[in-house]
Amino acid sequence: AEAMRLYRLAAAQGDARGQVNLGLMYANGEGGLAQDKAEAMRLYRLAAARGDAQGQNNLATMYEAGAGGLTADRTEAVRLYRLAARQGNANARQNLTRLGETW
Repeated sequence: AEAMRLYRLAAAQGDARGQVNLGLMYANGEGGLAQDKAEAMRLYRLAAARGDAQGQNNLATMYEAGAGGLTADRTEAVRLYRLAARQGNANARQNLTRLGETW
């Protein structure tokens, strides 16, 4: 509960890490929150727009799967994975490799 409170505060102040962490809590239904993929996507999008590599990777996974109300879009997923991978995000690099793409 305390982590959620602090993530909400950080996210509301525009902190990308807070947005990503709160997004993860919504995506997984943690901390007393109901699972809400659309809210997770909204938060990841905010973080990704700030250039946060984990936000870009997480948003890409949602585009790849068509989660959170998004239509599956491999092209957008690969674009976002590449942005994150070029910042050194290991998860994004693994996702690109899994898709047979270069970073």
